[in-house]
Amino acid sequence: MEFENYPTIKKWLSRVGENTGRSYRDHLRLFFKWEAKNNGPFSGMNPDQLIQHQKDNREYDILDEVQLYISELRARAASRRPRPPSSS
Repeated sequence: MEFENYPTIKKWLSRVGENTGRSYRDHLRLFFKWEAKNNGPFSGMNPDQLIQHQKDNREYDILDEVQLYISELRARAASRRPRPPSSS
């Protein structure tokens, strides 16, 4: 099934504007790809299953995983920034 056809994604994206929705969808898709690549605890889940996991568990494990993903994105972005010339 196409990512944007999952009921949870449709519901989520229906609450935001088209451009915002496109951005949200793309970022979430990248998170799922990252999760699969890193064999994360949610790899193999689809969006509906991830929401059901949260409903069933009420823990912060999804938030912890998203924060790990964001930390990695920031580290990658920082490594690509040009460094200022040294003042020596």
